[in-house]
Amino acid sequence: MKIGINLLFLLPNEVGGTETYSVELLRKILALKHNFILFTNSLNHDIFLDSPNIQKKMIKYSARNKFIRVFHEQHTIPKLCKKYNIDILFSPGYTSPINIRCATVVTIPDLQYKHYSHYFSIFKRFFWEITIPRSIKRCERVVTISNNSLKELKKFFPKYSSKYRMVYPAVRDKWIGYKFDKDSIEKTKIKYNLTKPYLLSVATMLPHKNLYTLLKAFSLTIKEFPNLELLLVGKGSKNKKCSKLIKELNIENNVKSLGYVNACELPVLYKEAAVYAFPSLFEGFGFPLVEAQNFGCPVVSSINTCLPEIGKDGALYFNPLDAIDIHNKIRDVLKNDYLKKQLINNGFQNIKRFSWEESARDMINIFQEAYIGYENKRELT
Repeated sequence: MKIGINLLFLLPNEVGGTETYSVELLRKILALKHNFILFTNSLNHDIFLDSPNIQKKMIKYSARNKFIRVFHEQHTIPKLCKKYNIDILFSPGYTSPINIRCATVVTIPDLQYKHYSHYFSIFKRFFWEITIPRSIKRCERVVTISNNSLKELKKFFPKYSSKYRMVYPAVRDKWIGYKFDKDSIEKTKIKYNLTKPYLLSVATMLPHKNLYTLLKAFSLTIKEFPNLELLLVGKGSKNKKCSKLIKELNIENNVKSLGYVNACELPVLYKEAAVYAFPSLFEGFGFPLVEAQNFGCPVVSSINTCLPEIGKDGALYFNPLDAIDIHNKIRDVLKNDYLKKQLINNGFQNIKRFSWEESARDMINIFQEAYIGYENKRELT
């Protein structure tokens, strides 16, 4: 098969878990024996290395301009697919071209816009309400990344249930069996002045990440553990609203907002954390949860959406809207060494369920299903 990959949505270090999913999955898919053409933008063109079975076609435009991106996705990519005789186009970022003459597969990780529409601008709400249903209708197969998201697709778009497939992601490949060296650990500790035990949170400051409730819970926790710090890692963690709440709660001396941290330092932050806290209201998969488990960090997590499905018994769960419950779960782990070890061991066992190699093989099978389905439809018309 000649497979096209629509990467116009991918902005490095800006699209969170969707980037992790796309990059890790595609590296495994591209290693398989098929021919690929990657349709890239100016910011992501160099992410994937050249190879005899891989061509890259950059579509030149302002990559952060969503209007122009949508235009090229809906008009330029279909023309390029026709030009290069693409058998199937895979779009891993929620939306796919509608008027296109080849088989199509799209990944829709979640339907957050259906539950928390008030968190989105009017433009974004309109964009999702138009593009996602049309992508589902047009594509031969629709992939999602958890059983919870699969259930959501069937709930909101039951007419197309036969198209849906679920394929789990995994922990970043280079982090499996990660080897730490003392120098990198010490350098990271010195850089971020890590001299005290700390609670870790890796998330953006988007409303559904629910970090404000975590801050309120932490203000209770440090009354019992005054030496504990909270490390906030992620885009926007240094914003004014966050800083204001930290000041109002009088926890400035115990909170460090690190902002974006590169992927070379994150393993150390996970490994050295006393507890990883994941208070999110909504996730499609929840990469930080399994990342923390991979590095032997005990996890306390929101019980919402897919998180109990993904974390299994490798996490202690709380009501994410209840700061007292969050505090209690953090305290339970900090005070109970047996519980802490149990969560760590269960976490190590849990992540064995996830494999990018298996995900890539499943996706190729789905591509073949989609291609056969498309060809059968063409024969009937």
